[in-house]
Parts: sequence; structure tokens; C-alpha cells
Amino acid sequence: MQVGWIKLHRKLLTWEWFTDVNTCHLFTYLLLSANHQTTKWRGETIHAGQLLTGRERIAAQTGLSIQNVRTSLKRLESTREITSIKRVNYSIITITNWKSFQESTSESTSHLTSSQPAIQPAPNHIQEYKEDNNEKKIINIIQDKFDLPLPENVFIQTWRDFHTLRKKKRAPITETTLNGIIKEAAIANFTLEEALQECCTRGWQSFKAEWINNSKKDNNNDDKHRRTLEAAARGHMRAQNPDF
Repeated sequence: MQVGWIKLHRKLLTWEWFTDVNTCHLFTYLLLSANHQTTKWRGETIHAGQLLTGRERIAAQTGLSIQNVRTSLKRLESTREITSIKRVNYSIITITNWKSFQESTSESTSHLTSSQPAIQPAPNHIQEYKEDNNEKKIINIIQDKFDLPLPENVFIQTWRDFHTLRKKKRAPITETTLNGIIKEAAIANFTLEEALQECCTRGWQSFKAEWINNSKKDNNNDDKHRRTLEAAARGHMRAQNPDF
């Protein structure tokens, strides 16, 4: 988030998605989150009116479910409010008409009257902007530390823990590594988040579906052995005490 304000025209009241609460909320979030100037990130040029993000991150910051985010993004794309370029672990979203109503020009400034109000942060919102900005800095720091950006649908803490685990084993996280884990997770019917959590819990530097199956077999054998011991104990107690 950038400290400052955006322009919000009254014509939004007659916009076709205005009464769709989720879609309107999401579009407002995109307006607030989009770059106000061109930046670069690992070979990607992010222009004004664009943002690099993912569905899980949007869901976390808007309070919408991932399914609602997916649906609203499709609606905004269908009416060409936005376009999206998909990468392996993130997307670059472009607000189509950003320049026409957000760029600062003498003309737009002169027309910034009651018919075209601006949303400006109140003084008591300064702390909120600082917190949002700090959160973005944390995400950027985490991404800068890693060879790959934070994957979509993976929590920051899980990604950090997995990175620490791989670092201890002197095994960098590459796209090949990540794609292999994604493939094996799908075979085991795990999400990427669940697979990485399993790796962190068990100390695995990677993930294989067969390891989960073997683990389940071991657990089943342990349960069978426990039931056998319990049955033997009950038999012994009955032999000692017929009334047991």
C-alpha cells in the first residue's frame, strides 16, 4: 500500500458491478493497491496501474474467500476492467483505464471538484497505512531473501520455515524443486501449503506422495500392534479374574 489517496469518481454509483459487494470491494482494493509509478521486480516491470499479487494474498487483505476472489476477478476481466498476466507463482493485474482517471495532470486536477471527489486518508488512519506499508515491506523482504517469490496459497510463515529447512540442508529452492513438490502434492491430494507444512514437521527437504502412503501404512501397523497388545492384556485379565 502507498500512503496517499486515489481518485474515485461518482460514476462508480452507476457502474454495473457497484451492487455486487464482493466485486466492488475487490476493485476498490485493486485501485488502492496498484503501483502509482513504474517499478521493477526480478526482471518484471510493474507499471503504474499494475500490481503483482496472488489470490491468497488478495483474500487475506480483503477478507474475501479465495473462491470469491476468483469469481470477482473473472467478472472484472469479463468487462475489461482489468487484465491479468499469469506467472507460475503470481499474477500481474492491470487496471485497464488507470491513466484516464488516476494520473495527475493539470486537466484532471482542475476537474477534481464535487463531481469528481478524492478519497483522502483522515489523520486517525495514518497508523493503519503504516501497518499496511510495514506488511508490504515484510513481504518484500521475504521475497528478496528467497530465490523464488512467495507461492500463491502458501502462508508466509510456512514459506519461511521451509526456506530455513532447505537452507540448513544447503539445498536452494529452485523452480524445478517447487514444481516437483506441487506435482507430488497433487498425487497425495495435498495442497502446496499442506505439503510444505508436512515437510517442515517431518524435516523433509522435499515431498513425495509415496512417503505419505508409507507413513499411513506405518500408522496402520502401529494401530494393529496396539490393538493386539490390548486384546492380549484383556485376555490375561480375564484369565486372572473370570468376572473381568
